[in-house]
Amino acid sequence: MLKCKGSAKGGGGSKSRKGGGGSTTVKKERKLQTQKEHLVLLRSCLWDDAGKDKNPVAPFAPFLQYKRNGLDLTLDFFSGGKLPRELRGWAFSLVKENIEQAYDASGYGWDDADKESELFDKAARLVIVREAGGDKKPVGLVHFRFTLQGEFLQQMDGFPAILVYDLHLESAVRGKGLGKHIMQLLELVARKNKLSFLMTFVPDARACEKAKSFFLSTLKGFAVDNMYTEDGEGIVVLQKCLDRSILLARQQKAAESKKLQDSILETLKQIEIAKAKQAAGGKENSPASK
Repeated sequence: MLKCKGSAKGGGGSKSRKGGGGSTTVKKERKLQTQKEHLVLLRSCLWDDAGKDKNPVAPFAPFLQYKRNGLDLTLDFFSGGKLPRELRGWAFSLVKENIEQAYDASGYGWDDADKESELFDKAARLVIVREAGGDKKPVGLVHFRFTLQGEFLQQMDGFPAILVYDLHLESAVRGKGLGKHIMQLLELVARKNKLSFLMTFVPDARACEKAKSFFLSTLKGFAVDNMYTEDGEGIVVLQKCLDRSILLARQQKAAESKKLQDSILETLKQIEIAKAKQAAGGKENSPASK
């Protein structure tokens, strides 16, 4: 799904030319360096020094059990390409049952082969929720990836993030705090790995209003942000910023924007007042007023 966006080579600007290519080249070089740093960070999330898949949830053992509200469950990590065959059919069926109609209704579109390929791709990371006893019956899953925000536009752009593709639970375990628990686990993973965002997307359909409400109301800090989507794509992107420096920069930018807007409004107000005074003065000096 993720394709790299080509970067143009910067030319060497002439000092005698105003706004020469020198500063542009520096900016492009800095951007490329930042992209390289982001990719190095993402690789460290995926693989250890020997090139083997990392288990990113292993450091959070207390979160790998869920014993609340009458449930006794375990959370187990799998790489998408290594999910046991006996779990593959169940996982695909659960996702298809829960979301196929919403995908079609939103215009985003559902395709069995595409979704199956996506779920079990080598880049996919899965946490399977299963009953703790007996035959360890699976009851839920989350499918996520370590990526960049620009993945939605197939661009190597944006900040490093965990992107949640799927979060699905069997009906018997819904409404018992399990979904919130899973998202808290992923936030811990993102923060430990110094990722900047925790993201997800939902089909832009009435059937998904409850899912949107879960992220925007039940969870804290998520907001709609469609910067990396295209109009008419049929999805709504929800993300939570985990990087304090980005939050502060956004707040400063918003404050500056408001200050500029207020200044423009005040200028327009003064212009209207001046026009009104001029109009009033003109009436007083007209022959009819004498």
